[in-house]
Amino acid sequence: MSLESQIADLVSAANSLTSTVAGKMSEIDQKVNEAVETIPNEIISVMGATYYVDQDNGSDSASGASESDPLKSFSEVGGRTPAGASVQIRLLSDYVFAEGERAVFDSADVFIRSFPDSGQFKIFFTAQLREISGGVRHDCGNIYVLRNCNLNFYYVDIVFPSELDSQAFYGAQSAIIGSHSGAEIGNPLTIRFRNVDFDIPDPSNNQFCITPGYGLVILSTQNVTAPAAWVDRGMMLRQYPSTDMIIKAGLIHDDDALIADNT
Repeated sequence: MSLESQIADLVSAANSLTSTVAGKMSEIDQKVNEAVETIPNEIISVMGATYYVDQDNGSDSASGASESDPLKSFSEVGGRTPAGASVQIRLLSDYVFAEGERAVFDSADVFIRSFPDSGQFKIFFTAQLREISGGVRHDCGNIYVLRNCNLNFYYVDIVFPSELDSQAFYGAQSAIIGSHSGAEIGNPLTIRFRNVDFDIPDPSNNQFCITPGYGLVILSTQNVTAPAAWVDRGMMLRQYPSTDMIIKAGLIHDDDALIADNT
């Protein structure tokens, strides 16, 4: 084979290789562009997600994105919610927090409501006694918040534990909203209740409790009903039974927003 033929073959192979590389680069560029376009949409969908929860018929392996494919637990929603997100939880049935169950949210806006609003489903909180140094305390399955969170409850009934021991270490408290102290605590914590009924089996002892850590809680109520004995004792604002440990919280509502039920 002559030198000219060898050079021609080499040029042809080089051109073929260049064409192949150019084609691959074009494919890579297309894939990169598709990924760049997809990522913002994925971030938006996660940071502003809506999850349907049905404890009776849902599954925590489901997408949770529709009524027909709901999740089973609040704790699964917490696990899928990144810090800084805003999450909508649509409740499709009554929900019972198991003993020790926690739905953890970090720096998130959390909206919990019955779906549809006319459902007015119940959220049951369950307490258990646990031995600690100095006696026993109540552990309550709860919603647990880290850093700055906003919790919003719409069109649901909140049912407090039915069996509480007033002689327990912290008295008959129901820590339905738990929090950590130290660096994982933010300020303030905002809690909103709208069209909510509080079902409190023993209003003379039971109290709404936020566990230690928060120095300021902004509590907003609208069309909220609770037993008169409970309202009169100021249990919406108490953190511990002793008067010197009343939480410094602000209660913001119209005069008739918190309704004492005398029945």
